Amino acid sequence: APAQCTLSGAVSHPDVTAISISTTPGSGSYTLILAGPDLHRRPAASQGPVRVGFDAAGIPIASLATFLHLKDDGKAIRIEGLPAASAEAFSRTSRLTIDIERSRTRVGTITIPGSATAIQALKTCIAEQLAEWGADRTQFSPGGTPAIARTDPDGWLAPAQMRKLPFDGEDHIDAVLKLSVAPDGVVDGCEQVAGLENKSASDVACGMLRKRVLFTPARNPAGLAVRGVGTYRVRMIRRVTVASLSPSDRRPTAEVLRSFG
Repeated sequence: APAQCTLSGAVSHPDVTAISISTTPGSGSYTLILAGPDLHRRPAASQGPVRVGFDAAGIPIASLATFLHLKDDGKAIRIEGLPAASAEAFSRTSRLTIDIERSRTRVGTITIPGSATAIQALKTCIAEQLAEWGADRTQFSPGGTPAIARTDPDGWLAPAQMRKLPFDGEDHIDAVLKLSVAPDGVVDGCEQVAGLENKSASDVACGMLRKRVLFTPARNPAGLAVRGVGTYRVRMIRRVTVASLSPSDRRPTAEVLRSFG
């Protein structure tokens, strides 16, 4: 099974020709991508707020989108960090709308045939990967629940802890860590399963995450706590600037930036 589960397909819409939804199993976070010949008029790689609506019902989900220009002159909108609730909403909908805020632009209603079947296939992919990584399979039966992060993962490692991660000569770190979750919610295992290879950074990050109660335990249909698995992505960019010193004493100063996906 793959370290990422993705569903994609063509849609019939004047502006949107393809749509995909993907997730790293155990992250609880989803990425939605729309593509079309003239989907937006934003500069390449620019970012801006959007609101994702399902069947025009309920409260739209606010998120940050990246506006892309494709090699074939097409356009794309990538919306990351959508919560698990968005996948559930996606499974119950047949129509999707995207409002690009500030520019007051709406990507017209997109019809999504077979969304329930598609999301079920995505859930199967997620369950298979988590089980392969050591999660108890009973949690994926009707009535069971997987391990769920107790707090926002963005706060699991403080800035001071992030600065301790070694770059090992690289200009950035990007690693997906598999977290084994004991029946009491404690992280008792951690290893990198995807991303750029940087064993030193992964080992240090894992040391900061082990033995912490970061998850609500997974449970089987009978309500008994069982072993679960979660994932955590660490991304850092090291930006090197030149300090405003005299030319004879000018040394590079490293500034660490972080973001989580």
